[in-house]
Amino acid sequence: MRQSSTVQLKLLLLHVADCPHVRELTSRIDFARDGRRVDLVLRQVDDVDEAARLGMRGSPTLLIDGLDPFVTDDEPTMSCRLSLPTVAQLRDAFSREPV
Repeated sequence: MRQSSTVQLKLLLLHVADCPHVRELTSRIDFARDGRRVDLVLRQVDDVDEAARLGMRGSPTLLIDGLDPFVTDDEPTMSCRLSLPTVAQLRDAFSREPV
C-alpha cells in the first residue's frame, strides 16, 4: 500500500567531503520513499567534534527524524561505512512509527 504524498519524513544525510557512497544512498532513498514526501538535507561534516554533536557514526549517516536506524557503532566517526542500507531496509525504516 502506498503512503499518502502528504506524509513527510525529515532526512538528514551526514557525510564527509567526497564520500563515494552519497550518490548511491540518495538513489536508494528515492526508490524507497514510495510516494512519501521527504525533506532530504545533505550536510558535510568536517571534524570529529561536529560528527559527535550531530550523531554521525560513519559516512554516510542517514538520520530519519533525528535518529539513525542503521547505527553500527556507539562512537562518532568520520570513516566510511562499509555497507549501505538496502532499499528494503530503507522502506522498513521509513514506515516505522516515530518513537
